Amino acid sequence: MTIVLIIIFCILSIIALKEPYKERSIYKKHYVLFIIWILLVLVAMFRPNSMPDYENYYNYFVYGYFERGEFGFKAYVDFFRYITSEPVHLFAIVALLSVGIKLLYINEYSDAFWLSILVYVSCYFILHDLIQIRAAIASGVLLWATKYIYEKKILKFLLCACIAFSFHYSSLVILPLYFLSIRRIHKAFYFLIIPFSYLFVSIGITLGHLVEYIPINAIQNLWSMYQIAMRNNISSEINIFNVLQLLRCGMCYFLLFHIDVISKYNRMAVLWVKMYAISIASLVLLSDVPVMSFRISELYQIVEILLIPTIILIPSYRKLGKYIIWIYCCCLFYVNLSSIHQFMLNA
Repeated sequence: MTIVLIIIFCILSIIALKEPYKERSIYKKHYVLFIIWILLVLVAMFRPNSMPDYENYYNYFVYGYFERGEFGFKAYVDFFRYITSEPVHLFAIVALLSVGIKLLYINEYSDAFWLSILVYVSCYFILHDLIQIRAAIASGVLLWATKYIYEKKILKFLLCACIAFSFHYSSLVILPLYFLSIRRIHKAFYFLIIPFSYLFVSIGITLGHLVEYIPINAIQNLWSMYQIAMRNNISSEINIFNVLQLLRCGMCYFLLFHIDVISKYNRMAVLWVKMYAISIASLVLLSDVPVMSFRISELYQIVEILLIPTIILIPSYRKLGKYIIWIYCCCLFYVNLSSIHQFMLNA
């Protein structure tokens, strides 16, 4: 698995670095999307059984037992369990959806298709599609929800939110995004939201425990599971100064500084950078409940796939930008792959 991912990353790196600025004629062809789609589905289909969460999904696919499974995910999988009971087929069926919806969004809205694919494979394909497969579908639906936030089509947005929620309960956090301004950005606020989140945590103010007061049964059940995990010292600690967090802080400030220029070329960039800043701050502010902190932060962070490549829209970074993005992807890929590799060795 490790070797396969490294080969894919290297091939994508070569293509992304050679991609001409704003060239869309090649990847707009459906067969290119189809090849990438099938390739990534095959990787997800034949994941090793030592991968994190593999056993939970295997037990559900084979025995129908899942300690916690959202109704949308169960309905989707149960429908196909009437067709096949082979776990490898069911992993493929889930990946067909989770990978497909993200590829379609990337193809539609990315300013640099191959760079977006590189960001996706270096982090979210590994983190979501190979491990957190319910979150993988939810995050893909969240990407499409941003389209309807921008267009202010509330019914379509709510439909996306409901679908995402049915696959992962943490997707409830999608709802407040609708009220973000899509054209104006108060830079001072988003510049300060990250350092203030660290300041609040340093004086003992965190927000994760507030989920206990949300009067929704599904959320309460989720909260109970988080409490059990913390009592059993499962994901009981979170390093809010980890390497990826600090890298993202730097990238977020760089993008915020240039957002006025970027937004001239990409109408969605203002919304994406706001979500990105919120994702970084949420990891810190919710750190008293580590599992929830990571889940919510990662959901908002999915816009990174589209946002990071907008660096090439800055005129002074047209050539240098893709190398900045590539180095950033190398860091993402190394950290995520190392974590998975270490888990598999200890499994």
